[in-house]
Amino acid sequence: MIRNIAIGLVLMTCLAVIAGCGGGSGGSDAPPVTLTGVSYKGQPGFSGGQVEIGAQVNQDSEVSSVTAKVTYPDLTVSEITFTSLGNGSYKAVFTAPSNTSYNSKTYTIVVYARDSKKRTAVSDPYSVVVPGLVQPPDPPASSSL
Repeated sequence: MIRNIAIGLVLMTCLAVIAGCGGGSGGSDAPPVTLTGVSYKGQPGFSGGQVEIGAQVNQDSEVSSVTAKVTYPDLTVSEITFTSLGNGSYKAVFTAPSNTSYNSKTYTIVVYARDSKKRTAVSDPYSVVVPGLVQPPDPPASSSL
């Protein structure tokens, strides 16, 4: 009976040591990157213009990059790199080209924040609409005298 109790205590001790093992890395991982806020300022007219994009990223993660992908009306994509302003704030500017057609053109912006472990946070898409030219009115009907 004492032998069974001793074996049981040894097994319980082994299980406690194994359960307490932290997986071998010895350190805790930083939380994944998150976008805590994205803002847009500016609405271009038909002649184009700038849209300022602001991003707030959690400071607990090791941020390696903040970028935005802009999808143009013809479905081509360009990437914009943000500049760090400190304290988890980032800024970038998208310059929309002029629109010489009569139809409006929509550009879609999505912001990405990536940390050092390649974990990525993605914003909701935002649309920038560049209006088209205003079509002139029809000429007045001519009257015959």
